[in-house]
Amino acid sequence: MTSATKKTRHPDDLRQSHNLSIGLRLINAGIPVFVSLNKASRIKRWQRLDTELPRSELEKVRNEYIAEGKAPLSIVGSTLDPKKWERMHRIAHRDGTASICCGLSKIVVIDADNKDRDGPALLAAYLDQHGGTPDGTVILTSQSGAKHYVFRDREGKYRNSEGEINRRLGCNVRGVAGQIVAPGSWRADGKRYGTPDDLRRFIEAITQDTLPELPQCLADLIGEASSEVVSDSDPRVKAGIAELKDEWPSFEEVFGNGQPLDLERLKSGSDKFRSLMEDPRSDRSSNRLSAASALKGASSRATVRDFAALCAEYPEIFGELVDKAEGSGTYDHRNLAKDFVTATAANMPLSDGSAFGNVAEAEREEAKAASAVLIEHLESAIVSADLDGNTALVEALEAELEKAKKASSTTNNIASEAHWYDNTISIPADLDINKLPPRPYLYAKYLMRGHVTLLSAAGGVGKSAWTLDAAIDLACGVDHLGAGEFKSRKVLVYNGEDDKDEMLRRVGAQFLHHEFSAELRAMVRENLTIISGVESSMRLAEYKDGRVMLKEKAFDKLAEIIESRAIDVVILDPLVALHSIPENANSEMNVIMTRFKSLAARRSVALMIAHHDKKNVGSKSLEDASQDDSRGAGTITTPTRVVLSMRRLTRKDAQAWNVPPEDVPHVIALSAGSKSNYSARDVVPRLFRAHSVQADNGTDEFAPDSTVALAVYMPPKREGANDGVGDEATLAVLAALDGDEPVGVDSRHGRWLGRLLADAVGWDASQKHVRDSVKVIIDDWKRRGWITEAVLEGGGKGAERRKSVKVFKRGTSRPAPRTFDFGPVDDESEEG
Repeated sequence: MTSATKKTRHPDDLRQSHNLSIGLRLINAGIPVFVSLNKASRIKRWQRLDTELPRSELEKVRNEYIAEGKAPLSIVGSTLDPKKWERMHRIAHRDGTASICCGLSKIVVIDADNKDRDGPALLAAYLDQHGGTPDGTVILTSQSGAKHYVFRDREGKYRNSEGEINRRLGCNVRGVAGQIVAPGSWRADGKRYGTPDDLRRFIEAITQDTLPELPQCLADLIGEASSEVVSDSDPRVKAGIAELKDEWPSFEEVFGNGQPLDLERLKSGSDKFRSLMEDPRSDRSSNRLSAASALKGASSRATVRDFAALCAEYPEIFGELVDKAEGSGTYDHRNLAKDFVTATAANMPLSDGSAFGNVAEAEREEAKAASAVLIEHLESAIVSADLDGNTALVEALEAELEKAKKASSTTNNIASEAHWYDNTISIPADLDINKLPPRPYLYAKYLMRGHVTLLSAAGGVGKSAWTLDAAIDLACGVDHLGAGEFKSRKVLVYNGEDDKDEMLRRVGAQFLHHEFSAELRAMVRENLTIISGVESSMRLAEYKDGRVMLKEKAFDKLAEIIESRAIDVVILDPLVALHSIPENANSEMNVIMTRFKSLAARRSVALMIAHHDKKNVGSKSLEDASQDDSRGAGTITTPTRVVLSMRRLTRKDAQAWNVPPEDVPHVIALSAGSKSNYSARDVVPRLFRAHSVQADNGTDEFAPDSTVALAVYMPPKREGANDGVGDEATLAVLAALDGDEPVGVDSRHGRWLGRLLADAVGWDASQKHVRDSVKVIIDDWKRRGWITEAVLEGGGKGAERRKSVKVFKRGTSRPAPRTFDFGPVDDESEEG
């Protein structure tokens, strides 16, 4: 009897659950939170509470996401809603941690760093010189030894500006627009931001209001934000004076019970403001400035007229309003406007965090250094454990070392991420196009490394068969579809519509039809990876509540497969199976297509996406194909560099390419003429025939399978036609017979006529079926008298030692241009 095995949770699940619960604990304590990753915010407008953001601001954020090519998140701003926090953590980044906006939590944090100087020691010594660290100060210690001193900042007086505190004490300031990672958070590399006890002490200090105000000695070093000098000529002051000429609201309309700036609520929220109103100082101008700062700290919507209404209600505190002030006991419109602008500067506008790029860069450097130290310690510990003969510990440490190195690699990649402004160049005077690297085409002019190709076709035409057959050729490095020369590549094919067995049938049919050798089969096995999405689909984006949500975890898994298998070419079939976005929505489809473009570029793969045509496009000739034939929004094709069109033949196509009626149902055409950004459009399509490959796998219940295999199709010679190839190619090849260089009869000759003919029409003469076809054409030309055989005798010195060579010469007849009597083409219609 076996005992039940106890299930254990994956460490990632434990960490994510732990960080989620920290956010919930903070919310329960009334502390707003948002998601960050490696101290970088994953949420826009995190300095604002989500419930205070107007609809216009939400729409602005949505447009910002779209402009950046990202999926708009439905969560914006810090939140106090547990359900919103859980959703935020799920959609922003599961590996993220809870972070706290200092301004919303009414705190200011002094970050004593020990990277360049011993900031913690300098700060402690400075506080000791000025009476010691105030009672109730929460001090949070990081694993690197840095310390965060948390103080109360009810009025939002302090920004992230550091004044003298950084130069003298090596400290940074996290003020109104700053943030800290929640104490006790668990990082992806296993390290923690403090301890659970730190979190408990932090929450208790906030909820019990025991945090002391920032000591004056530190405030003097920082300099309050209100110290900005505002002149009378400041445009903001002039605007304020003009606004004060309008009628002011009454005191009760603004500061009455339940109003936006309820006076009693302001008092209860700020001891300093309560003291100002109940025990004012004698300096009226100082009182006005403090009141203006309190109003702006309480609400960014407070106006200069609201401020004026408060001052007018309490002349004993703020002075008397006069036409022209002459002392601190009086004030005029100019004084009110200057005081209000100064207070506005103190409560700086909240940014989206982009201003802290230098801080994030420094933090990344710190993370890199910390990773290097961890790796060094682990390597040292492994050596010690090995010397002690503790193999179990060695294995455990080696596993941790592998994780640390992977985390370090991720950090380095983030730290070295390029920016657009780093790519400015001047055109070299000696620019030589011959010295530039060639474009990295991996398969004909269809697939290029780092770029996206779209294959568009109607349902059932054969795009899935062609993409898989092309992938087989790429895997073995041998051309069976007329693509020309290419090297063997690692290929990944995802098909969301065919199950695994059907995909294997297609591969097997191609093997049989083209008589793959054991060596070629082994190469396909080595280099081709197939994934069926029938049982479990690859969903890379969802559309819900009017917003696109990219599933970054799925993208990460795809990237992981690409990296682990060294994939060169990725084929995703079809586009509609990868998302739930309305395909006609331009902005929304642009989000996922831009993400595909990023995937191809960052992973250095050629990415092909199979897509569907609009209805009735199949009735158009392939000569008229364009990228607009693809179904859905125009932004589907915009990020792509190549758009391929695949069609069945129209009557016009069949007549133009000499395809007899009996072959038309079995022939499909592929054209690169729809879009080709980096090369001239190849308007001459390639034709393929769908061959039925019969399997011997029938049973009593089911008939044996018949599966399609594609091969290059060349139209047969028609009676009365010149040669089965174009007039231009025919005349060009025959003209070669008039030159000085001999044209050989034998296929081993360097200028074999068959090779000249194949090159003229774009066929691959290395393929046996091509050589067979051109031999038929050559025999027909001989019968028509266009060419004749002759013997070229060796001449000159050493002629007796050289063999005679059979060559072709011009015959007595000349080909006549062909004419065709095309029938009318039916009217065509498209569905937009």
